Amino acid sequence: MCSIDYHNSADYIQLLRSGRISNFHVLDYFTYVPDYLYKFKSFGKWNENQWKEDKHWKDIINGILFFCVPAIFNKNDPDDCKFQCNKDDVIKHLLHLLEEQFSIKHNHNVSNSAKNLVSNLTECFINCYLKRLQETSRICCFTENNETNKFMWDDDNFTSKGYGLCVKYKFNKEIFSPGTINCLPVAYTNENMDFTSELCLFMDLVQKYGDQISEHIDDPKVREFTAKASTYTLIKKQKYQNENEWRIVVPQNRYENYLTIKNENSENCKRNFISAMEAIYINSKCSEIPNWNDYYLAFIKDKCSGRGIDLFYYDEQSDSSYKID
Repeated sequence: MCSIDYHNSADYIQLLRSGRISNFHVLDYFTYVPDYLYKFKSFGKWNENQWKEDKHWKDIINGILFFCVPAIFNKNDPDDCKFQCNKDDVIKHLLHLLEEQFSIKHNHNVSNSAKNLVSNLTECFINCYLKRLQETSRICCFTENNETNKFMWDDDNFTSKGYGLCVKYKFNKEIFSPGTINCLPVAYTNENMDFTSELCLFMDLVQKYGDQISEHIDDPKVREFTAKASTYTLIKKQKYQNENEWRIVVPQNRYENYLTIKNENSENCKRNFISAMEAIYINSKCSEIPNWNDYYLAFIKDKCSGRGIDLFYYDEQSDSSYKID
């Protein structure tokens, strides 16, 4: 296998679509792997004259990161984690599944009736399968962009115009990409990706195993699906390429042993990355936040103390950092 430059989206997408990510550790074939990954997080937002705190910043300071289902990403980017598929081919595949399931004879009248029924329900069928497919993995996002990246500070989706922090993580396989867990870069392209074959494969497996697909990893088709199914979560439009994003994608059969922290409704969805944290950079604008020193900064200092995590202020105007004692 030749070395891969993942910044060349065309070659990287071809690799992802091939399904070969299940057969070797992709990171070993990259020409470049970053030493560090970063996560930007807001403390909150100004709402008129009111400060609205984001409660999740404390989790990140504690090293705890949330893994969400792909559908959540649609809130910020309607094109993120969306499928493009050939509806005519999906109809044919659904019809074939109906014929197999109910032993429908292949005569002209019955097939036409079934086809008309499936055609009328296509949107419902596809949405149902897509919803189920999006629930077969959980994702956590990072970036190659470090604390000096003005784009990340200025974007409302990350730090609310600078009222936030940037956490620096040491990127190592044991934490980010152990075993069959993949931490991979996002590819950026305006080409419409057709995922008809992946959707049809998922339909086949649902028919065969129901909701227990992840329990049958010895089935070659399940392994193929596990490899290919994450592809749609790793492709975004070119207008987002400044994000230089990486994503950890966790398949359903790895929730229990990788996502080790449970949320309130007992679903595994969090993992502690405290051992990978090397530094926290706080935008100097945060000193404007009400009760900053007594509440926010005091909390951060307490959590970093004794953990070997360096703490800095980053000043955008001078593009420089200075350590907080």
